[in-house]
Amino acid sequence: MNDPFAACWHRIERAEVHQAAAAEVWDSWLEEEPYYPSVEHQGDGVFALCIIQALPAPPELAMLMGEWLYNLRCALDYAVYAGAKCVSGQDPPPGEGSLQFPCSLTESEYRDNVRRQLGPLAGRPSADVIESMQPFRREDKDNSALWWLHELARIDRHRRLHFMGGYTAEVEPLVMVPTGCTLSDLSTSKAVIDEETEIARF
Repeated sequence: MNDPFAACWHRIERAEVHQAAAAEVWDSWLEEEPYYPSVEHQGDGVFALCIIQALPAPPELAMLMGEWLYNLRCALDYAVYAGAKCVSGQDPPPGEGSLQFPCSLTESEYRDNVRRQLGPLAGRPSADVIESMQPFRREDKDNSALWWLHELARIDRHRRLHFMGGYTAEVEPLVMVPTGCTLSDLSTSKAVIDEETEIARF
């Protein structure tokens, strides 16, 4: 018997190809050293450590990441479609034009759309699993991976490419203090790097 979810796996495999290609573009760009640090004296003994982005990120990177998002989001929709075929025994399944993997920030939004979006899967154990994954089921729903996949794929598909660039995941500057001077009030912040971004002040 053919795997009814084969198309889902193909989409995931294709996403992995785009992910690997994006990583190669990113690594090649980093070899050009697009970022460099700069210390600026702002007067009265106050200094700012900034990261300067000297080279724009290649547009190809945003294209590849958009295709990665698209294929992962498609895999979820394909899974609902394949599941609806399995439980209904029909191909195409009932309500095929409305079937999709739901992604809701509120329970009321989910309840309003679940029967239309899941079709024959609604009310079945698989629907319970899908509901348990919904962003509204999380305390920190804004950090839901499902929500960000849905939202970023939607924006990429309908509006614009996503900005791609660096982020300061760790900020631990080493400051060499000249004899006769003291270091005080060292503060740091993580940030998305955009042309010139302050990450520390002392």
